[in-house]
Amino acid sequence: MGGRPILADSTMRDAFHLVLSMPTRTDPLSVQRATRDFATREFAGFQYAMVLHTFETDPDPNPSPHPHVHLTVKAAGLDGVRLNPRKADLQRWREGFAEALREHGIEATTTSRIHRTTQERWTVRHLHAPSKIGEALERLKRTTRRHGRAQEVMRNYEQVMRALARSDRGEDRQLAADLVRYLSERSREIPKTRSSERDRSS
Repeated sequence: MGGRPILADSTMRDAFHLVLSMPTRTDPLSVQRATRDFATREFAGFQYAMVLHTFETDPDPNPSPHPHVHLTVKAAGLDGVRLNPRKADLQRWREGFAEALREHGIEATTTSRIHRTTQERWTVRHLHAPSKIGEALERLKRTTRRHGRAQEVMRNYEQVMRALARSDRGEDRQLAADLVRYLSERSREIPKTRSSERDRSS
């Protein structure tokens, strides 16, 4: 009830929940301190609360081995302005968190969505089973005609995606699924591009 109270009966989003997670062997206290610094800079004027979870302290029945911080931010700021994050804001948050991690001695970079592991966990995402990824890979190989250098690149992608799909980490399997989807979309776009080029040349 502090600051701008949350109504008992509200039709609006009252808070945003972020999960900032790092690989298993990352120092948990450094992740917590980086999150605190990130929140101080990014959410000045907003009320927020955070909690650090490790494998030993996570109350989940299936605790994550990755140290992570739950950060909940009240949507209404102390000045009455509400948080309304867009894609650009989410990317800025990622960059801000990575910068705070580096300040605490943790190597961290930000990447585009297709290359992210969520981990960067800004949204809830459905993970794909390795068997489904394997089926998609085979289908992609059957429907894609590649030669020379492009074929070699595709083989390298396939090795990476199969390794990610076999990983015990959900974010690795999600990245494999993202790569399959991205390459499938690209394979559909290439014939259209070549057809347009032939039309222009004729």
